[in-house]
Amino acid sequence: KWIKAYIKMGYEVYVFAGKADVVELIKHGVMRENIMIYETAELYNGVSGILNGFFNGEQEDLDEAEIKKQMAQAAEEIERELGDFIDEKGINHLVLENLSLPMQVPLAIASKEIIENKRIPSISHDHDFPVERERFKGGPKWLRDLILKTCPVRSDYVIHCAINPYALAILHSIPGIRR
Repeated sequence: KWIKAYIKMGYEVYVFAGKADVVELIKHGVMRENIMIYETAELYNGVSGILNGFFNGEQEDLDEAEIKKQMAQAAEEIERELGDFIDEKGINHLVLENLSLPMQVPLAIASKEIIENKRIPSISHDHDFPVERERFKGGPKWLRDLILKTCPVRSDYVIHCAINPYALAILHSIPGIRR
């Protein structure tokens, strides 16, 4: 929806993603050279897969030190690749899509660093909050705290929007979110 709207308004759209339907993006008007499926996707998807497996009950325990190490490594790589992509393409604002999901922690960390360091105005389209899903309410305290601290991205350069009034109320209850 965002892509269609921006293209309709005459903007050139760039997509940076770990997974994306490239054919579908091109159908919507995104030029192939403006789509980057980042190289660290395997590392990122590995961390996301571990978290998803844990929240789905497929994995019983998480090694805190190891998962934090993997998250930091994935975030650093994503930050480097996203920063290079932004510089190469001359991107001057971002739309963050659904970085409120717990599996998005490395991308959220990287996005915040980029936004803060480059002072890039951004819109965060937030939905699927952890408090909305029973499966995200469990887990060790260190993981819940990390998710609550990281997702969605908080920054003076980010304005948040939500998909409906219910999600907006949840969003406004999160500390550090600009209204």
